[in-house]
Amino acid sequence: MDYRRPEHTMYEGMGLLFINALLPALVIACANDAFLDYHSIEEIFDIPPPEPGLLHPLRIKKKMMEVPFFQKFDKNGPTGKIDQANQASTRGVTLGHRAGFLGNVTFHSYRNEALVQAESIAL
Repeated sequence: MDYRRPEHTMYEGMGLLFINALLPALVIACANDAFLDYHSIEEIFDIPPPEPGLLHPLRIKKKMMEVPFFQKFDKNGPTGKIDQANQASTRGVTLGHRAGFLGNVTFHSYRNEALVQAESIAL
């Protein structure tokens, strides 16, 4: 498998799916069952690509419009309270350490890697 070539139109020309900035938001929305017509990531990936220049909007449930996108979670699931940026950053660093990174993996790290990948594609 050639990991440098995209395999889905959602990120054509962007390289690997894991560095796509849209993916975490898409996963959070799916986990919250926020979409009106779709209930899993598989259903979203099965959407045929629209014609060039057209969009395929994903409609959001009205009840989700009043809920913070980044929510705190407890043992029972989402609480409906907003998750502050420092908490999300701390979780990212912790996950990076669990994955074996010696340094701290921050949101800036993700952004930097995406920019490096975008620049290499543009050249």
